[in-house]
Amino acid sequence: MSNDNKLDLLDWLTENESLWKKKLHTDGAVLFRGFSEFSASQVSLVLNKVCKHPLEYKERSSPRTKIDDKVYTSTDYPSHQEIFFHNENSYQSSWPKVLMFYCRLPAQCDGRTPIADMRRVFDRIPQPIKENFHKRKVKYVRNFSPTHGLTWQDVFQLEDKKQVEDYCRKQAIDFKWKDESQLEITSVREAILRHPETQSLVWFNHAAFFHVSTLGEELSKNLLDYYGQDNLPNQTYYGDGEPIEDEVIATIRGAYEAERITFDWNQGDVLLVDNMLFSHARETYSGNRTIWVGMGELCYSKKHLVDSLEQ
Repeated sequence: MSNDNKLDLLDWLTENESLWKKKLHTDGAVLFRGFSEFSASQVSLVLNKVCKHPLEYKERSSPRTKIDDKVYTSTDYPSHQEIFFHNENSYQSSWPKVLMFYCRLPAQCDGRTPIADMRRVFDRIPQPIKENFHKRKVKYVRNFSPTHGLTWQDVFQLEDKKQVEDYCRKQAIDFKWKDESQLEITSVREAILRHPETQSLVWFNHAAFFHVSTLGEELSKNLLDYYGQDNLPNQTYYGDGEPIEDEVIATIRGAYEAERITFDWNQGDVLLVDNMLFSHARETYSGNRTIWVGMGELCYSKKHLVDSLEQ
């Protein structure tokens, strides 16, 4: 079948809105394949269809390139670097509910985007660990400098320090200027939330993703030797500031990996993800690879708080 004879995804989404919305917010992820391909501006149209309010990518944790209005490349890391499972922006006080991935060009080899059901990840994590995080929460400490990773200008998409400070105050983020170009921010967030549609409990945090041990033994040691514990680009603690044990983080990582779901990208694929129900990752790859990403439907932690760990 020629591309001209393929179904238009935007038309299909409009005609079947109740179907795909129900599937997305109960199953957690929907892959659309075999539809006609589209340009960056058309991706924006699809994004506006699947998200009530598409979002700018702010308080960033990775470098991206803007493609079109609220459409970005997926993380611009070198192809030999794997990206661990995470729920987008779960370290913030608010986050996107819906993510959209569009495969403009699949990698020559590998380059999959694994996903994991956070309900099942939650069930796999031992009860004492869950209870500990539920009680103590997660503390995130991030350091931004011109010499490693993202600068504060990249993260906040702002150039004025006062604007950054105002943003931090509004988002319950503590901040400290270490010098003219280096900024440290600290926040304490929930580790477990309740999904609004399914009412299921989900493991929803960056505790493992930002923990230095997740980078692997060699890189973790190099970063600790170079920066020291207090100046790492990213690190997580229990909410009271005490270190999270490496073995606890390893157990959490194992729960994600046990629920890993993979598929090969086809050119033109669109993947919709409920960002509270499913985390995503990235495999290493060879050759060129182009995945565009959009996000929307802002959620706030105070609306999804958990009183008890009983389902």
